Amino acid sequence: MSLCISFFNQGEIFVWADSRVSTEIDGKNYLITDEYQKVRQIGDKVIFITGDAELAVQLFEAVKAESTVQFIRDMASSYYREFVEINGDNPAYQTEHGIELGLHIFTLENDVPVYYQTHYQNDFEMCRLEPADQELFSVGAHSDKALVYADELCRNGLCRSY
Repeated sequence: MSLCISFFNQGEIFVWADSRVSTEIDGKNYLITDEYQKVRQIGDKVIFITGDAELAVQLFEAVKAESTVQFIRDMASSYYREFVEINGDNPAYQTEHGIELGLHIFTLENDVPVYYQTHYQNDFEMCRLEPADQELFSVGAHSDKALVYADELCRNGLCRSY
């Protein structure tokens, strides 16, 4: 499970994500690490990848500073299809929802914050949003609870740019 929260404020983008990687074997959850970077700044984009860790590593390595949103989306789709073709029947890669991969890209286009998201469940169709100033987004596990908590922090003046 992954969690990412983003906040847009006066032309700046702030993104936070958890760093835990775990796996489930025979119904038991095992911690792999608490130090994996699921969100990274690459060039003028901040990218959050959730799902299979092997796919995330492969995609992060493919993205370069000059990569376009469309290129990143196409690579995610291509890597996912290849990975599923090779590992689709392997029980070690199966989750409740199959092999998972989600991609979220935060950037500024002409000084306007833009948020792109896509995932395996919508065949990597890209959704583009232009959030309003001081708008919070949350995706992933328990995002509904996290969003309420983050909103409370911002209302109490704890979400500020320094």
